[in-house]
Amino acid sequence: MNNDYLIRLIPLAPYYFGQELNHELGNRNNYFQHSASFPQQSALLGLIRHQILLQHDLIPLEKGNNSSEALKLIGGRSFNAFPEDIPDDNKPNDFGKIVGLSPVFLTNASGKKFFLRDREIVWHDKDKRLYLLEVAGSKYPYKLILSEKNEDFISKFPFVSYLAGTADDLTQPDQLTEAETVLKKAIFTGIHKKWGICEHDDSYFRRTYRHLAHTEVIRKEKEYPGMEFRKKILADEWGFGFIVRFSSDFDFSEQERTVFFGKERSVFLMKCTRISENDFRSNISDYLGNSQIRVNNGLVKAVLLSGTFLTGDQMDEVKRHCALILSEKERFRNIRSNISKHTYQRPDKSPVAIHMIRRGSVFFIQEEFKTQFEEIICDDHAVFRQIGYNYMMFQ
Repeated sequence: MNNDYLIRLIPLAPYYFGQELNHELGNRNNYFQHSASFPQQSALLGLIRHQILLQHDLIPLEKGNNSSEALKLIGGRSFNAFPEDIPDDNKPNDFGKIVGLSPVFLTNASGKKFFLRDREIVWHDKDKRLYLLEVAGSKYPYKLILSEKNEDFISKFPFVSYLAGTADDLTQPDQLTEAETVLKKAIFTGIHKKWGICEHDDSYFRRTYRHLAHTEVIRKEKEYPGMEFRKKILADEWGFGFIVRFSSDFDFSEQERTVFFGKERSVFLMKCTRISENDFRSNISDYLGNSQIRVNNGLVKAVLLSGTFLTGDQMDEVKRHCALILSEKERFRNIRSNISKHTYQRPDKSPVAIHMIRRGSVFFIQEEFKTQFEEIICDDHAVFRQIGYNYMMFQ
């Protein structure tokens, strides 16, 4: 019997999720920091593990019986991308009562699940209109590029980011939710450092937080020149959502509570509901809503719904069967913990950064390569899929 819960995290204030940016490499005291829009799957796993310990009154975590009980509930270690490299046990990741997580998505009071789609719709400045990236079409601005198979192409047409469900029709962008209307920035300056040798440094410091807010104009610029007044629609309850599967003998608390989550201990309202939807299927598009697969000129479009790890050889194989790839990389480095060596010092990060392909990346693949592509993304990386990475859909 499935034992799935829908977890919703509604930010009660601007939030900050850490990320490792290329321009910060080698600079431990970067004065311009930017929050990621979405939390990492490994951070969501850590949140659930912590909530389980709180639920069973196992905080603070000490050695002895306390530690033994925690081991059964949440496992002995945090996520490890390559568990076979651990010399002392060489076992797959075991998170106790936690079986797996889905990719994180955005949701609101309607209950709909939204994923980031930021590599599929472009703005054509000359025509003053939006175009959906397709392989066929009389006014498709990438048509020449696709026929030439130019992998180094940098778009002259800016992408427009949208939030959409897996079953939404992107040919009707007017009916979709533009990402920037929900994923907003909050910039704080003059924040003093509070750690290390620069504890009392009064230097200029700028940090870009994020917040989720669906707003509407209440006083237009026409009535008030130079100004525009907007109000936040609180009833929409925009927040993050993800699905957790627990073992059948475990009950997760459905009590509504406030949690601290993220690099700056951001405040979220956590809502948990047991769900009775279809089971955890291999393709999340089946689980969250079917999408129509279209074939144009022998090509199928695949969209990544979460960060995805591929080896160098696998990426080379994918490139050989793609007409075009629209993607970006991101560096991933998770915090490591071990309940047998529990400390209250600064968290220990993984010494090796992994390059992941960003959510929302798009692959135009040959139709005959479709099954093999899904196997490479999904089946070959069960360790990553267990906590919500390496999910994709065809559309």
